[in-house]
Amino acid sequence: MASDQRATSTKLRASYADHTGTHERDGDRHAYAPTLLRTLVTERHWQKYPTFERQFRKAAQMLADEHREPELAKVTVSPRQFERWYAGKVKTEPYPDACRILEFMFGVPVARLLAPARAAESTVASFLDTADAASLTEWLTTTSTSDEAIADLDRAAARLADAHKSTATPHCSTCANPELAR
Repeated sequence: MASDQRATSTKLRASYADHTGTHERDGDRHAYAPTLLRTLVTERHWQKYPTFERQFRKAAQMLADEHREPELAKVTVSPRQFERWYAGKVKTEPYPDACRILEFMFGVPVARLLAPARAAESTVASFLDTADAASLTEWLTTTSTSDEAIADLDRAAARLADAHKSTATPHCSTCANPELAR
């Protein structure tokens, strides 16, 4: 009976660890960082294989159509492969076509998707730091970024612009002279 309770307790801790970023085995508690892929899949509520697989096939079809490469539409992901990707138990990068599809789905290079989320830069932050409006627009149209995420970006950009205006210094001629912005 006591061993059954310990087994149940261990399963509950492992289940809880899936959501908290910690894992406990045999009384040894250590932290792990979920991958950026896991974080993004969870944010989109695609944790179940059938849901993820539908999105993967949809992205594969869109990418195939966009690049006129019909063979991309045939690329699939097995339940076991999805489990490895989601768990972060990947020893090598996926096959090139699967990499292209994952990058298309999330707008992030596979190396960053498979890296711990804490070490990976946020997709939006990296684009806002390095991209101009045209390349950001192109990125948004070539990924399956949701309308809600785009609205969040819009609100964040407005907040940044307002914050910048309130701290404008003479080095920023557009903010110092609002007539230049028109």
